[in-house]
Amino acid sequence: MSIGDLVETLRNGKHLIEIEESVLADYELPWFTVNLARKTSKALLFKDVVDKEYPVTTNIYLGKIDISFHNSTSLIVENFKRLISILLNVSLDPSSKISVLASFAWISDVYPRVVGSQGFLRRSALEFDLTGLPAVRHTAREEHPVIKNPVILLSDPKTGQTILFSEPVQVIDEKTLLLHIPRSSKAFMFLEESTKHSEAINAAIIIGVSPYLQLVSKMDWLPWFNKYLLAGGLSGGPVNLMRVDGNLYVPFDAETIILGELVPGDVRPEGKMLYEDMRYYGGFPMPLVRAKALMHKPEPVFYTSITHPYLSDEYALNNLREQLMTEYVRLLAPDVSYLSFLSFDAYRTVVVGLKNANSRRAYEIGVLLFSLKLTPYLDTVVVVSAENKVEKVENLASMLLTSLASNRILYFENPQEEELLRDTRREKVIVDATSLRLDYISERDVLTSDEFKDSREKYEKILQELRGE
Repeated sequence: MSIGDLVETLRNGKHLIEIEESVLADYELPWFTVNLARKTSKALLFKDVVDKEYPVTTNIYLGKIDISFHNSTSLIVENFKRLISILLNVSLDPSSKISVLASFAWISDVYPRVVGSQGFLRRSALEFDLTGLPAVRHTAREEHPVIKNPVILLSDPKTGQTILFSEPVQVIDEKTLLLHIPRSSKAFMFLEESTKHSEAINAAIIIGVSPYLQLVSKMDWLPWFNKYLLAGGLSGGPVNLMRVDGNLYVPFDAETIILGELVPGDVRPEGKMLYEDMRYYGGFPMPLVRAKALMHKPEPVFYTSITHPYLSDEYALNNLREQLMTEYVRLLAPDVSYLSFLSFDAYRTVVVGLKNANSRRAYEIGVLLFSLKLTPYLDTVVVVSAENKVEKVENLASMLLTSLASNRILYFENPQEEELLRDTRREKVIVDATSLRLDYISERDVLTSDEFKDSREKYEKILQELRGE
């Protein structure tokens, strides 16, 4: 299912607000998205984005995971458990042979298949302008427009290796994109390996993929899974791929695909970007993609999330990923009850619930989670007893101070300067908070409602239309 199909499904189910008012991609669109999300769980379709080619849809997952995925969350989790049990726990008992063969037959049914590229329009480098894409800026402090969660495919023709992942992309000019590649990510290691031969890498920036591919694009903690196969296994049907520019296989269900090349060493300092902790980071050298072609559906819908601690698609998708991540970690540590990343900390802190917790086991679990590289930014593991469910906590200061007073910091590492991802976060920490009893801390209104006064009248009109329904 493409994003265009999903928008139609949401429209038919009255889960979509279609906004006819002209809005600016800079500041207005993300501001409207955040404030409307406080009033309704419906998806948004901005039909007239000033000076941009395409309409924009966002918040298509927030509060609507089961609708958007056409499956219940429980079924997605069960499909995931089936996949990992097949590949990690193959029984050698002869009596289980038929069951094992049936399981592998099921995998073959969800194996990706190649189809043609009919239905796509293709423009050459002389025929498109990337600044016409409705990438957004949340505030004036963001230096470049940002596509929040595209799927990125890199393919090295020299080695034959490919990698699929999702990170923000900045639009620099008419033909140039800047990729955000965290230093500890698999994508960074892929590029490091490619620098050994210094030849161009094929790149595809894919915007508006199917929900299942959007979900798995950030599941790098499953290194042994092809993500196209993983998306097919979770959905129960194969991902359709089309072959473009040699040996590059991209999803057919995409809305827009930017094709280009990345030359190792061709970098530029990254512009400041807003993160979920409502702070700005940037300045590190990041790789450039020089666009060569643009492929899109005849009437594409541009999809992007926005940056917010809890009122965005990325927040909704990460909640589902946490459930899958918990099932994976349980294979290695059955006493883990749950995992919860703190969105208010830009997903750098994970809280793990542990059954029958003690300090020694808390330390072991912390080391395990760091070794699995659950996210490129993970720097703090807080272990609590299983009954203390921590979700959307704005500030763990009181909890951590209590732990410090009780000598509960189990591990502290300050890496070397060249390993730093951000200038304000240097440590890796494991905290034993298993003896604490938590009270929820209420969420703070992170964006003031009158920040953009010029947008107030337009916003109120949209609200009146919404109430009229």
